[in-house]
Amino acid sequence: PGERLGFFATSRGIGNETYYAFTKAARLMGSNHVDLCARLCHAASVSGLKDTLGVPAPTCSLKDMIGADLVVILGSHLANNQPVTTKYLTYAKRRGTRIVVVNPMREPGLERYWVPSDLRSALFGTKLMDDFFQVSVGGDVAFLHGTLKHVIAEGGVDEAFVRERTTGFEELRAHLDGLDWRELERVSGQTRDDMLRFARHLMRARTCVLVYSMGLTQHRFGVDNVKALVNVALARGFLGRERCGIMPIRGHSGVQGGGECGVDPDKYPGGFEVAVEADRRRFEALWGEPLPAWTGHRTLQMLEAAHRGEVDFLYSLGGNLLETLPDRAYMLEALSRVR
Repeated sequence: PGERLGFFATSRGIGNETYYAFTKAARLMGSNHVDLCARLCHAASVSGLKDTLGVPAPTCSLKDMIGADLVVILGSHLANNQPVTTKYLTYAKRRGTRIVVVNPMREPGLERYWVPSDLRSALFGTKLMDDFFQVSVGGDVAFLHGTLKHVIAEGGVDEAFVRERTTGFEELRAHLDGLDWRELERVSGQTRDDMLRFARHLMRARTCVLVYSMGLTQHRFGVDNVKALVNVALARGFLGRERCGIMPIRGHSGVQGGGECGVDPDKYPGGFEVAVEADRRRFEALWGEPLPAWTGHRTLQMLEAAHRGEVDFLYSLGGNLLETLPDRAYMLEALSRVR
């Protein structure tokens, strides 16, 4: 029965056509237990961006970094994981863009990067980072809240943008007013003056791209991290213009394609929803078979079902669930119980 079949996919080297065939096959076999490794990395982005901006995806392109006044990198080591993005960063640097990094670890590749195709850079390296803020692990919301308190106090809010394009700002202002600086410093690992320095980077910039990765999302409060960053961007009006925007960077490029191609228990390809009857009928007509209407399991729920002995068949397309999910002993028991 479809309820006893599970399907999990990872991303490295997998193309969109494979993802599409994978999710289609699972649905036609009667299962909505279909999920992707995005559940372990950027699911918080999907939720946080959807709730705040309405679109669970980047709001700008890599080329928007080139010529922007400021690029902020939060919780990401681009130089090690994203060579194409880092290439765009080097182009931005040549155009005078300032690059600021917020991360618990000072990554050497973000301080100085070697571009093999550029003789000078290949010999001496290219200085990328202009300023660095060493937040505590898990201290991002406190750091961003403190930054926004400073932006408001210093008159750095784009009042016209906030008035015409947003809702809920006064409630946010009241919430920030109630936060104690000593607690923000303790949780963020940064001083009040550090947060003011970061706020002034943002206030001096007319255009800014905010880049982040799993350093923000792989927490139990990852959605809150994303929403706090969105609040900062909205307060400064860094959306809807060239060389501005919010850019979640994936661990692998194929994760985004997998999500868009419907490797998700709640979604068909293109973002159509399993729970919406008209959407389900659409894909039944396209694929020529009835499809299950019940809600499928996400990755962890699949493994919990396996632990209860409720999964007879698990198709894992790449990846190692034993290594990537918490509590190895529990996961070993769960996987051992799959018939």
